Amino acid sequence: MKRAFPWVQRLMGQTEPPPTFFLHLGMHKTGTTAIQNFCFQNSGLLRSAGIAYAPFAKANHSHFYETLFAQGVDHDAGHSTQRSDASREQGLAAFSDFLRSARRDCLSVLTSGESACGLESTSLQQLKELVLRAYERMVIVGFARPPLAFARSMSQQALRTGATLQEFFDAPLLPAYEKRFGRAIEVFGRENVRIGAFHKTALANSDALQGLWDLMGIQHPMLKNARAKRSNASTSLTAAKLLSAINHSIKWGEPAVRLPCAVHDRLTHPVVRELHGDFTVSPTRFTSQSSLLLQTILRIPGPDYRLAGPIGLRVQQSAGRDLLWFRSHYGIDLAALDEAPQTSLTMRDMAVFDEQEVQAIADAFDGLIASPEEKLAAVKRRFNRQTNDVGGFSMAEANAVGRGHAAH
Repeated sequence: MKRAFPWVQRLMGQTEPPPTFFLHLGMHKTGTTAIQNFCFQNSGLLRSAGIAYAPFAKANHSHFYETLFAQGVDHDAGHSTQRSDASREQGLAAFSDFLRSARRDCLSVLTSGESACGLESTSLQQLKELVLRAYERMVIVGFARPPLAFARSMSQQALRTGATLQEFFDAPLLPAYEKRFGRAIEVFGRENVRIGAFHKTALANSDALQGLWDLMGIQHPMLKNARAKRSNASTSLTAAKLLSAINHSIKWGEPAVRLPCAVHDRLTHPVVRELHGDFTVSPTRFTSQSSLLLQTILRIPGPDYRLAGPIGLRVQQSAGRDLLWFRSHYGIDLAALDEAPQTSLTMRDMAVFDEQEVQAIADAFDGLIASPEEKLAAVKRRFNRQTNDVGGFSMAEANAVGRGHAAH
């Protein structure tokens, strides 16, 4: 559905801003997955509201930005983020075609990918030059989460990918606001980089999606009731402690002998032992069997996961300079919106299990041991669907971008 021409809008008394290219670049743990899923699944609704959500094959556009704009090798991911020159040029040309098509239809464009905040200044400049061939305005939007809340949420994710609680004490997970947003300010100008606080009291209608529309300056009646459905469930403290213990055993090649007998007996049961390869295979390895083990652990009930007091204090001490940087640029005191550190929770507390926790772990694994084939079959069905969303930017995606408006 095409938008009315600007002179028609003025004649009708509409005062919408001119079409704009919006880049939502996170930061991580600020509702990005929920935002991306909504926009991807409701692209038709967004078009009706004057916004084209870039039609890549995935809701999260991070791989698109990594493969077309990142410089050199992504050492954290362990692979090159660059494609061949020919495929990269093809992807850039397809993206340019999509932008010109959206601009002819008087549509704003929205892309969303956390990896964009990791691009070097030269890459951001290249992106800017490409976008401004089709659009007069390019605006960067994102959210900043207070340090303790960020570290707590990120550490939950890190536990699911092989980290241990001790590692969070040795190297606290920090928000790094200046590193994430400083280069964007350098390239696009402070006036074009809009960063809000990710906190229920600061978000419009206490919702990430509504907060995004607010940053973008979008006030469309079709979007006012849209809400971002939460995507990442929280982990219980019990599950986090168990994951940390298993990850430690795998990292150091030793069985988890320090666990209570009832827990150790379940982890060394033949059914469960096969899932983690006798403490040699991480629960986060992308297979249906490891997925079953991880899901079993994540579903263990217990008190909400919190950072141990010493970890929280180290995060607070280390984030001081970054907090000052953010406040000086955006006038927001993120520390005042942060969680209170759990000073009563020690590192020793994170390594021991009380009777209720032991029973919760035993119940979860007893259910798995009683019907392993049934539970594995259910995980395989989900796993097979998820495998289609793994990997980087493909040429099929490039073609999809180039055909972005053909179906409308």
